Amino acid sequence: MDIHNTSGSSPSFSVAINDDEMHQAVAGLFTERMLCTSVRLGALMEQSSPSCPIVTIECGGVMDESAVEVAKNGLHHFLTTDNPLVPGQAAWPLDMLYHPVRVRLNPGSQICYHDRRVDDADLTLPPDIERHNFGWMAAGSQIGWLGPRGLDTFAVTDGEGGHPVDSLFYEESGELRLKAASKLFMITSRPDIALSDCLFYMVVD
Repeated sequence: MDIHNTSGSSPSFSVAINDDEMHQAVAGLFTERMLCTSVRLGALMEQSSPSCPIVTIECGGVMDESAVEVAKNGLHHFLTTDNPLVPGQAAWPLDMLYHPVRVRLNPGSQICYHDRRVDDADLTLPPDIERHNFGWMAAGSQIGWLGPRGLDTFAVTDGEGGHPVDSLFYEESGELRLKAASKLFMITSRPDIALSDCLFYMVVD
């Protein structure tokens, strides 16, 4: 298990590269959400094998008090369960999400957090953007505001070569909007993280 926090406020979730009963069993001891991803970033979970399943546990935001309880309770369940790789021991069914897309800003982009468009920013997001973590957003929902570069400020990857930027978003009167119903997660309101790592991940309905 690779256990840590997200940079933004978020419910807990797990991530794995394999969707099988062993990975689900471990994830279910900690959280009720599991992502199965094809995106490769050199994470520990990418060394997972049939003899050693590895799951990433994102306990929640670094400032979320509940994240500590997620970690403590999950470790307690893991250490006191006779066989943590046997499915069906979780107290809740897992909400499974597949094929997350990683959304990044291209090098040289500028981001700002404000309740209106900032003219010299390539992307402006509202200060409370983290409230959308793991909530379904309808097609056409506004995420923020775009600068002169428009959608060209984004780079996306799903690890499988699909999902071009214009299949996920569109611009309307300077506003950034979702093309289809989507669930966003790992959203951050820290500009340093947004620029050096990624803006967020998303799963399209």
